[in-house]
Amino acid sequence: VGLGNDGLRLLAEGLACYSSLADGVLDLSRNDIGDEGLQALASSLASNAKLRELNLCNNNISDTGWEALAESLAHNRALRVLSIAANAAITKIGVRAISRSLQSRKCSLEDLRLDRIYICEEGGKILGDALSNNTSLVALSLRCWGNAVSIG
Repeated sequence: VGLGNDGLRLLAEGLACYSSLADGVLDLSRNDIGDEGLQALASSLASNAKLRELNLCNNNISDTGWEALAESLAHNRALRVLSIAANAAITKIGVRAISRSLQSRKCSLEDLRLDRIYICEEGGKILGDALSNNTSLVALSLRCWGNAVSIG
């Protein structure tokens, strides 16, 4: 069953108050997290200075959640690795939101994993345009639906 939205909301409250994670890694993969849970986490990430790596793979997050996360990434200077692979509900709207945060001078992401997300041609163009202005990203993984495409 996993953590779910309610559990993540409580975790996010804790992260906002006590931002020390021993190794700076938070693995929330396969926790049945949806948009509501990610929105709660996103609000605490905007000011979190300890979290270096966040894994949100294999959840139920759609564009609404990704838009909230992207907004917080524009203000977070600590996060270096973000994996949002296998969240099939993301569309070009979510890709556009993530791309906007990649264009922010405050963005410190070095490794972005978008595996098994159908980006589509238009989403690829949006992402490509964002990357032309990004100076922090050194690895981007786009392994998608059997087409292993990875840059980095």
